[in-house]
Order: sequence, then C-alpha cells, then structure tokens
Amino acid sequence: MVQGLRATILLLVIILGTAVSPGCLSSVFGSPEVYIPPVVVTPVPEQVTRVVTVGDMALGPGDLPADYSLKDRSVIAYDETGQLAHDLGWIHGYRVVYYRLNHDNDDITGIRQVIGMYPAASINRVYEIEKELLFEESGMKKYEIPFPRIGEKSIAVRIIEPGDPRNLVVYSVVFIKNNIFEQITMGGTATDYETLKSIAITAADKIP
Repeated sequence: MVQGLRATILLLVIILGTAVSPGCLSSVFGSPEVYIPPVVVTPVPEQVTRVVTVGDMALGPGDLPADYSLKDRSVIAYDETGQLAHDLGWIHGYRVVYYRLNHDNDDITGIRQVIGMYPAASINRVYEIEKELLFEESGMKKYEIPFPRIGEKSIAVRIIEPGDPRNLVVYSVVFIKNNIFEQITMGGTATDYETLKSIAITAADKIP
C-alpha cells in the first residue's frame, strides 16, 4: 500500500516536474496556439492617365456668362488651315463660337475661340506671326491694351472701325501656353473687356 502510494507520488512529481519545465511543456500539453494577425492589404488606386485633347481645352457653356448660347463647336480640318500653318507644323485645331442675343436692347455679341496645337519648337514663331497679323493694316484702328500675362506670351487688342455709326468694338486676345496657341475674340454691340479677360484666363487654365 505504502509502495503503491510512493509510486503514485513519484509519478505525480515526475509529471508536475515535466509540466513546469518550459522545455517539456509542449510535450505534455501540446504546442500552444500561436496567434498570427491577419495581413491587411490596402488596395492601391489604379493610375489612369487621361489624354487631354484640343476639344477638352475649348470653352464650355459654364465658362461664359449665362446669357451666352452655343452657336458652333467643331474640330478644325487640316484643309481649313493655311499653308503657313502647315509650314509651322500645325497638328490639331478646334473652334467654338458663342453668342448673346437680346432683341429688346437690339444687342448681338459673339465670342469666338480658336485653338491650335503646334510642335513646341515652332510655337513662339506662331505667336509672333499671329501678333503681326493682329496689327496688319486693314483700315481698322487697333490699339494694344493692358492685359495680364497668361501662358508664356499674351497680348490684347481693341479694334474699332473709324466712322462706324454703330460704334462696334472688337477685342481680341492672343496667347501661347506650352505648345498651344489660342485666339479669343469678342465683338458686337455690347462688349465687355473684363469679361473677355476672365474668359481668357479660364481658357489658359484648361491647357495642361
């Protein structure tokens, strides 16, 4: 009986001794479960490169005063451009025309935007030629007026016809930015140079 008890005590000591031994714990109770935190994968947004066309640079209805309506919006065909433009490497073109008509005030005023894309190497030459054309002799009085610099180069001109009983005024803005040339013209019975300046700045901001 005593031997049986001693044998039992000895067995308990052996078991407890192995149980409290760090090296043998796993052999008695099995390996403890190791917690592995889940791997969280953060999706990376797909980078989409959007190509801006000359049409995207054109003024939209929201870029003009609310009383202007769209008259024409179209790409410019290669054959519509002159030989000089071809020689300068003209690539693409676009035009858009808006007008405002008020029968009660006998008012009709239009805004026209012409966009041309050229090789970067010739864009300065394009500007200089178009600037010369603005002041080309045509029987009209032309005056360069103050205009904020937009793009790399810009100029604004007021054009009037001497003796015109209607006193019509035309404002024309020419500028280049990167490899884009633009001319924006406002003419009619109720022109507003400050509005034209704002529109030109908006147009320049559309060029990437």
